[in-house]
Amino acid sequence: MIKVILKIIIGYLKITCLKWKLKKHSYSTEGILDITINVENLNIVYTSKEFQPCSTSFDERFAFVGPSMVERKEEMEEIENINIGGPIIYIAWYSFQSGYCFL
Repeated sequence: MIKVILKIIIGYLKITCLKWKLKKHSYSTEGILDITINVENLNIVYTSKEFQPCSTSFDERFAFVGPSMVERKEEMEEIENINIGGPIIYIAWYSFQSGYCFL
């Protein structure tokens, strides 16, 4: 229980720090939702509608453009006929970078 309370306090301090940094650069924020939910007239989503959960809930302000792909400068080995013995799933790279686990 103490770990949970400490995580909440640390999270609150991080959010407060972020709000202070935003305010310093003239960005207005009222609460946490202003930071996490920011919808503009055009919002580019770097995935396809098929991979976006609840994609039907997104209106015309969201453009699903697919993944951002750039040509590699280094040589890559081609991978052919991978047999992993199970289904293939899509995992966003951000999930690994940020250490989140949604299982």
